[in-house]
Amino acid sequence: MQRTLVVSEAPISANFSPSGHTFVTFTPSFGNIFLSSSSTYGGLGTPVTNAVTCRWQVTPPGGVNGTTLDGSATLDVTKSCGTAARLNVPLAAAGNQYSVQLTASGLGSSSITQLLTVSNSAPTASLANTLGSQGIQFAQTSTTSITTHSTTSGGTVGSATISVVSGIAALNGSASTTPTGSLTYSWCLTGQPDSTNFPASVAACPAQGRRIACVEHRPWSPRLTAPDAGWPGPGRPASPEDAVGACLQPDSARFVADAGR
Repeated sequence: MQRTLVVSEAPISANFSPSGHTFVTFTPSFGNIFLSSSSTYGGLGTPVTNAVTCRWQVTPPGGVNGTTLDGSATLDVTKSCGTAARLNVPLAAAGNQYSVQLTASGLGSSSITQLLTVSNSAPTASLANTLGSQGIQFAQTSTTSITTHSTTSGGTVGSATISVVSGIAALNGSASTTPTGSLTYSWCLTGQPDSTNFPASVAACPAQGRRIACVEHRPWSPRLTAPDAGWPGPGRPASPEDAVGACLQPDSARFVADAGR
């Protein structure tokens, strides 16, 4: 028996960031824009590998001189899609528009062209429209087991099942402003005491970033006595029947407002 196997490459979908209004820090007369490929294979959105090459072609705004791409004034660079291209622009480019074309190639290829408007004025993030004190309604989401202690000896006397509940706090960044273009928003947590047992719905912040506003997040039990440093709340359950519930206050949060970043 003889069979013929036809091997083909999944379609490539070219894409990259940033696009639209892009904030650039000039020091003092030039600033960098890093062009990062987010191209994917096929309909499942699988990221392309380093075997795929990316060709970056940049058209600068008229009358703006001194732009380079990875140090070259040719503004046409082919490299691995896994490595960002550095577009270095002069201060004269502020308020003007660059045209950037990316062609991602394997066996086949895909191209996309996006416009970048250079801004040298940063947006301002504001939580003025987020209420600092909010009435949160909590509901049970699951249960968990905890160790209980004697109120006299302090020793372990068994375990108790408690409710894990959650609530929603409203975060509003609409008071943020930008000197040009429109804003996009992202939220992340600056910290939470027990991400394993009490994970929040918002991801943790990366190490770098801008800290904007925080509120505390602590689990507590409503009927606790005999303070115990080993318990994450103000005390410990006196007996299994006292360990009737747990509650979470809003998480610490960081808010970042970006213009085209």
